[in-house]
Amino acid sequence: MSSGRSSQAVDFVAQLRLRIDPEDGRLQKYLRWWHGSSRLKVGDRALAEAIRGRERFLTVKQAGIEDPLEVDPGSPIELLEVSLSSEMLDELRRAGYSNHPLHKTPSLVRLRVDGPATPEPGR
Repeated sequence: MSSGRSSQAVDFVAQLRLRIDPEDGRLQKYLRWWHGSSRLKVGDRALAEAIRGRERFLTVKQAGIEDPLEVDPGSPIELLEVSLSSEMLDELRRAGYSNHPLHKTPSLVRLRVDGPATPEPGR
């Protein structure tokens, strides 16, 4: 994925899909938004197995969930973050994955653009 700056307004919908790849058993993230799409592997098979059936232990933070956003092109904003909850991290520790990199940074996905968020007036 490339990133760039533009002063032009862009109205877009981002799609994120997390699934376990049936071919290799690893977690896969698919991201599509205004400038293209990407498909990347996240973690190893052990992480995928730890998440399988426990999606409720994923934490999702989404900007603009209650109000539409107006984004200023001058500052960064995190639109979406999907991470492992403390319960999931504890479960991974108990399963012997205490040295897994996700213990230091439990985010599976972070979607950022340049610009702070402010609710649109009147909405």
